[in-house]
Amino acid sequence: MNTWAESRERKYNMRAPEIAGGSERTGLDGNHGRLHEKALRVAALLASAENGGRVELRHWARAQEMAERWRLYAHRLYRQVTGLQVSRQAEIEEKLVEAVRRWQGTDRYSDGLTAADIARFVWGLGAVEVKHYADGLVASRVLERHKPGRAERYFVPRPDPEGETGEAERNRCVEVGAEHLRSAQRVGEKEEE
Repeated sequence: MNTWAESRERKYNMRAPEIAGGSERTGLDGNHGRLHEKALRVAALLASAENGGRVELRHWARAQEMAERWRLYAHRLYRQVTGLQVSRQAEIEEKLVEAVRRWQGTDRYSDGLTAADIARFVWGLGAVEVKHYADGLVASRVLERHKPGRAERYFVPRPDPEGETGEAERNRCVEVGAEHLRSAQRVGEKEEE
């Protein structure tokens, strides 16, 4: 690599931490620390495609422009992710689960709660809306449903006798799947050798 490209990379390398230092977003510091490397690689790639590998100012300018755009996109993504607000649906679902958890098993609701029962405890929702949200929670296995009489009743599942809840079982399945993936990657690495 020629000295001109190295000097540009050093200057950009010195400027990137200044940008990161002025930012309150410590989650992006690692991104800022690598931007100069990415820009240099892009400049080398552009130069190799048309100039026999010699990096010129136009290659560096284009690469730096791309790296700065990536920095901008990282800041936008960071803002979107950290600025997430809990959706209305999530709030409603949380209220439903809390109402069912609070009242299930009491004398009056020993078999669980109907949609109309839950609607009495969750302000602003009718039985039809509660049924819609509760059915979604049943599909995602947060609540369970049964029909001991005329109406469907919802309840929060209790841990099974073996002590493993549905969530713990799902987590165990994820861990088993991750272990299978790791072992497949190790086999793939051995084949590459």
